[in-house]
Amino acid sequence: MRIVWSTLWFSDYRIPVFEALSKIEGVDFYLVYSADANSEKINEKVKNALGDRVIPMTGEKYFGKSEFDGFANKGFRIPYQPGLIKTVKSLKPDVLVSDGFFQWSYSTLFLRATKGIPHVMCYERTMHTERNAQKIRTLYRKLALRWIDVVCCSGSLCQEYVRYLGFDGPLTEGFMVADVKAFNKNLLAEGYKENENEEVDELEVIDYLFVGRLIELKGIVQLIDAWKKFVQDSNVNARLTIIGGGELEDYVKKETLNENSILFKGEVKYDEVPKYYLKADIFILPTLEDNWSLVVSEAMASSLPIITSIYNGCYPELVTKENGWVMDPLNAKDFLDTLQQSYNARHSFANMGKKSLQLLDGYTPESAALSVYKSCELALNRN
Repeated sequence: MRIVWSTLWFSDYRIPVFEALSKIEGVDFYLVYSADANSEKINEKVKNALGDRVIPMTGEKYFGKSEFDGFANKGFRIPYQPGLIKTVKSLKPDVLVSDGFFQWSYSTLFLRATKGIPHVMCYERTMHTERNAQKIRTLYRKLALRWIDVVCCSGSLCQEYVRYLGFDGPLTEGFMVADVKAFNKNLLAEGYKENENEEVDELEVIDYLFVGRLIELKGIVQLIDAWKKFVQDSNVNARLTIIGGGELEDYVKKETLNENSILFKGEVKYDEVPKYYLKADIFILPTLEDNWSLVVSEAMASSLPIITSIYNGCYPELVTKENGWVMDPLNAKDFLDTLQQSYNARHSFANMGKKSLQLLDGYTPESAALSVYKSCELALNRN
């Protein structure tokens, strides 16, 4: 089976998935992507992983703009890569794979419509992230679905949205994963220690950790407000460490300047992040909008309990009562109650962290590659 994946942009976490897919028996895998949209580091890493199976392209043109650091649907971007359709077609694919409805999906949609080549779309969006989608964007998606055979979703909330759009074909899930194995290697290099059933000293500081971009979308404003009330109104011995950079960095500096219970570290190199997970007792991400937060997987790989929001697309699969809490960061009382509940449960953090690790067993690059492969099989059979 020759699989050709056409995509504009991807991050580090996708490369192990591409590599695992290329190693599945019977798969002849090619990746067509934009060398301009990705960093030199990414270009080098994907070349090392896939060799001649990588076809980087340059010179993309586009109309409109997108605000990638803000909430979804803030902009409208129509791409055009000269020679893209011809390049994808020349590889003689048995199955086409794309990322979402935009980016470079126009190439796979065109070849599905004109040549009948089976088409799998990988997708992440949820009803919440698309609550403000423009009518023309929603209409385009509904029309495009007629040239998509299988949708490989990130999780159940994504499936809900795809069904809402009117897709009645096969749905799979599980392609969104962090490279947990590589992350664990970094933890080992930092001196990773297993969380045992240790007794928590009542005088010990309980470390909460936030890792993410400092933008409105991530709920950082609500986090700081709730945290201040938490430490003021409760008799707790807790500290919040904030890691990240972004447009609200000055705001965070100002709001945390005289707060002894908050440690602001600013932006940290990715390779240095594991040591902060090691020091933490619990991870918190009160995002106001996310398709699937990979930092949650990283925290789980570090044996941490999780606090996240009802607006995070990954919570039904990754956060249960056994390993964390799900709350509404826009509800001040719910946020404050969750902080207090988590602190009261600090003696259970070790066992909750073990549950986080167990839940990640089904979310590895290998499992993600297998999900895409099975989607391709379904597309071939359906077509």
